[in-house]
Amino acid sequence: MFGYSGVLEFLVAALAIILAIMLHELAHGYVALWNGDPTAKYNGRLSLNPIAHFDIFGLMMLLLARIGYARPVPINPNNFRNRKLGLLTVSLAGILFNLLLAFLFVPLLFLCNNGAINAIAQGNEVLANLFYYLREFCVWFVIINVNLALFNILPIYPLDGYNVVEGVTRATNKYNKFMRNYGQYLLLILVGISIIVDVMGMPYFMDPLGLYINTFRNWIVDAFSKFWSFVI
Repeated sequence: MFGYSGVLEFLVAALAIILAIMLHELAHGYVALWNGDPTAKYNGRLSLNPIAHFDIFGLMMLLLARIGYARPVPINPNNFRNRKLGLLTVSLAGILFNLLLAFLFVPLLFLCNNGAINAIAQGNEVLANLFYYLREFCVWFVIINVNLALFNILPIYPLDGYNVVEGVTRATNKYNKFMRNYGQYLLLILVGISIIVDVMGMPYFMDPLGLYINTFRNWIVDAFSKFWSFVI
């Protein structure tokens, strides 16, 4: 059973996950609108209501494996003023916005950490706990946003990375055809391996998806941290 602090930590993590995937999809929808396609707007997807973007399987994947997705925003490329540019910018929008959010929340993580240390030194337990949970939110928000960016940039159907590849190549080439037919199964296999390795405590090198995401996430977060350490 969760204790009081365990419930709060779970809620903080869930909030960070929901916000990250919701903002990812909003970025797709608004960039599609900017390109001339109002489909997401007409379907009620340019909304801050998380229920509009909710996908139970994608959310469970995020909670279990820290990789997952929301319900994809509907778009109609035929409405784009420039089809190729529209497909490229809409596909990259969620990925780049996730990285931007992670970049902006790293300094907030530092500030919350310093705030907690100062509050403890002053003997202010309430303020220390507030800063602690704010710091936990920032940690989760940074991790999930970078994970989402790295996961979605994979050139596997139906992820954003595949849409980028399809947008700059011929839709009829062999790679695109293969991914359209088998990409989703390849993705399920990779995610399934990741969950099994994590649950069974198997060696990390047996999880190619987790190894890729953890390695590059550490590099990205370290680069963001070094930048803000220099600036602040």
